[in-house]
Amino acid sequence: MLKIKTFFFYLFLIICLGFTSIFYFINESYINNIIKNTYEQKLKSLDDVLRFSILQNLNEKNIKNFASQTRADFVIKKDGKIFSSLQNFDFFKNKFDYNTTNDFLEKKEIFYKAYEFEKYQYIIIVYPKLSNQIKYYWINNAFIFILFIIILALIAIFIFYIFKWYFKDLLFFIKNINNESDFVFKKTFFKDLNFLNSKILKIKELYLKQDIRAKKQAKKIKMKNSQLNNIISTISHELKNPLSVIDISLESLKNENDEKTKEFLLHKIQKQSFKINNLTHKLNLVFNLNSNSLNLEIFDLFEISKELANSFNEERIKIYGETTLIKADLFLIEQVIINLISNALKYSKNEIIIKVYDKEFTIEDKGIGIEAKHIKSITKKFYKINNKTNNSFGLGLFLVKKILSLHQSHLNIKSIPNQGSIFSFKINLTL
Repeated sequence: MLKIKTFFFYLFLIICLGFTSIFYFINESYINNIIKNTYEQKLKSLDDVLRFSILQNLNEKNIKNFASQTRADFVIKKDGKIFSSLQNFDFFKNKFDYNTTNDFLEKKEIFYKAYEFEKYQYIIIVYPKLSNQIKYYWINNAFIFILFIIILALIAIFIFYIFKWYFKDLLFFIKNINNESDFVFKKTFFKDLNFLNSKILKIKELYLKQDIRAKKQAKKIKMKNSQLNNIISTISHELKNPLSVIDISLESLKNENDEKTKEFLLHKIQKQSFKINNLTHKLNLVFNLNSNSLNLEIFDLFEISKELANSFNEERIKIYGETTLIKADLFLIEQVIINLISNALKYSKNEIIIKVYDKEFTIEDKGIGIEAKHIKSITKKFYKINNKTNNSFGLGLFLVKKILSLHQSHLNIKSIPNQGSIFSFKINLTL
């Protein structure tokens, strides 16, 4: 604030000095013109007097008396002879053709002019003095000027406080630019400042929008990184167990002679290899599946669903339906059904009901259900409601959604927390 005051003080001082200089030069010029006009008039009057009554009677004896009476001096030349009221008139000997001239003689300011009349050449010299009128003029103008300076000072103080309040608001605005407050600048007398304020507020609005976008983007990146860490952790966990089992089984085979035990260990290795193969296959589907990879064929959706349901060997699964032919990629639709049944078994300990009618597959469980805020997100890649669990990649429902999308279909989800969920899809590709 001190710097602002200093700035305004120096600015006001410079303006005052500028106006003082202008005031002085204007008045000085005006006074000089008054003096010049006054003494030009006096020179003319003295010339008239000389021409019509005095000139022929002037001589070396009486010229000084005439000069004393008129408060002027004269240098007169007749027939080559010069006489003057001045004791030393050498200065004027070569000036008998000069027009009105302002000069200095013996440190005195003079106005003089050369004239001709009949046989005479003469120079009239007058000595300017400030009249009372000119003195009063200076006094009056000085008073007006001081009044003007006072008004200017009041205007400067007024402008200073306007800018002081403005910069105070501006500093407050800058400090709180991150806050989504309804801050409004106070209206000022300056149109440009009001325009600037409106632009600043628009910039803040754009800044806040960009900040919100940046935060959302950062949140997405953080979530993606978290998902990636989780998926790497899950893959590591899923690979570690079967590989450990295979490694132990292979060590045991080296020293095992019993055929039944060998067969059991080989079956164990085969099962764990199958598990690893399924994992890599699922990841391959997620990252490489596209419409060009579809192998469309006609098959019975109910029959396939029944076979897959029976392969889980779970008494909790109940399936109802009728023959319904669809045109689709058999392998991929099997993956959809397997994932949906696996999810239902994982999150429900009660009965699971599957219905297949009119090209539509529906699976209903009485499990933990899904909160409404998670329903739109659970089909996203790597999304898990509980990130602390390592028994899921967060790929199952994403894969289902992607496969159905390639078949021009979509997954319908209805769920009530602690009551259960219903998942369904319908294949409408032309047979």
